[in-house]
Amino acid sequence: MRYILLNLLLVIWSFLWLHEDSVYAIEVTTDEATSITSYSATLNGTISGSEPIRFGYFRYGTASGEVSYTDSVDAEGDGQALAIIYNLPETTYYYNLYAVTKLSPEVIAGNEISFTTLAATPTTTPTVTPVLQSPTVITGEATFDYSSYILTLTGTVNAHNLPTTAWFEYGTDSGAYSGTSTTQSINGTRDTSVSINVEISYLPPTGSGTFYYYYRIVAENEIGISDGEEKSIGLTTPIIDCFCGVSGKVTDAVTNEGIWNAAITGDGLTSRTSRLGDYLWDTGVVPCNSGGSYSLTASADGYISLTQNIDVQPCNEKTLNFELKPGSTPVLTPSEPTPTITPTPECEVKSIRVSLKRQRIKRRKSSEVTVTLAGDNCIPIDKEVTVTIGNRAEKLISISPTSVLTNEDGQARFAIMAKNKIGRARVIFVTGNQKKSIIVKITK
Repeated sequence: MRYILLNLLLVIWSFLWLHEDSVYAIEVTTDEATSITSYSATLNGTISGSEPIRFGYFRYGTASGEVSYTDSVDAEGDGQALAIIYNLPETTYYYNLYAVTKLSPEVIAGNEISFTTLAATPTTTPTVTPVLQSPTVITGEATFDYSSYILTLTGTVNAHNLPTTAWFEYGTDSGAYSGTSTTQSINGTRDTSVSINVEISYLPPTGSGTFYYYYRIVAENEIGISDGEEKSIGLTTPIIDCFCGVSGKVTDAVTNEGIWNAAITGDGLTSRTSRLGDYLWDTGVVPCNSGGSYSLTASADGYISLTQNIDVQPCNEKTLNFELKPGSTPVLTPSEPTPTITPTPECEVKSIRVSLKRQRIKRRKSSEVTVTLAGDNCIPIDKEVTVTIGNRAEKLISISPTSVLTNEDGQARFAIMAKNKIGRARVIFVTGNQKKSIIVKITK
């Protein structure tokens, strides 16, 4: 047993003695770094000797002798060792290569070497030169307000970041634009909505069917002018709401005073004067889309009748005054029997009706209103119908005449003339204990 232990110790001592010089015979060399960029580099080194290597590694940092980072390398024996590290631009790094053998825990260090990374390459932002161009335009839809005769035209404009002016061209013939709207200023790079109102002054009479307006959007900047696609809107021509007749006054040729209840007769139609002698005679043409020549005769009890001719045009009120000369009243001779006059029972007014509860009249235009009286199975004839308006309404309208006797149909007609202001006015018609009111709206 003692003999075995002595042999074992001899083997161990021999092994250590044989390998003592080989540990320190391993040579570790740190080589120059390569592939140096702004943010990375390749560290190089050489491990030489016969002793097998357990592992190798690099140690590096930004100060000499100070280690901030460690990177392992593959090294099984003699040969090159390398490691790729990532770092900061324009910075000096110091590094060493280290190795550990498989037979000894001793760490063998190589020499220290330094390198400096390159400066960072600045990122260049490409300069974008804007492309200057004329506006891009799209013609939109149109709407029409029949109450105000306002045509609203819409579209879209892209100014492409240049000061731009937009407007609309319009007319009643396709491709030929007789009207130009007001303008709208636009800037920026996005599509901008354009909406401009145009007042239409004319629509043809009823019977013309659908009436078309053609329009397109136009825009201009310093590069050029752009025209939009032509579009159209169809307008239905309404019934013309205006007076179609003659107004005037019947006076005494001697005293120049108005004659009350004088009859104005023409073309089978009769109108009577008010207490002041004013009258309004209508042609009875509905709608009022044609004119003509008429003979009107004014007559009154105790006066000589007078006939005059006049030309009447649609929506163009004419004035015709009459001066009647007093005449002798026929006297019955004694030989003639005195006729027996059977008194007609008076028809009591039970109701009053106005042709339209709401009237819409454009400024400086006129419209006619018919008031109809009704009784119990009878027609109230020669019943006086008066009209009243408030102080506020007097600024908007005038009415002629202010008092009318009903005709054989129980009707009384009045002309409402609009002044130059817009608004609403209440008109009240009164006969006896009956009355009826309407609202008149004056539009542009």
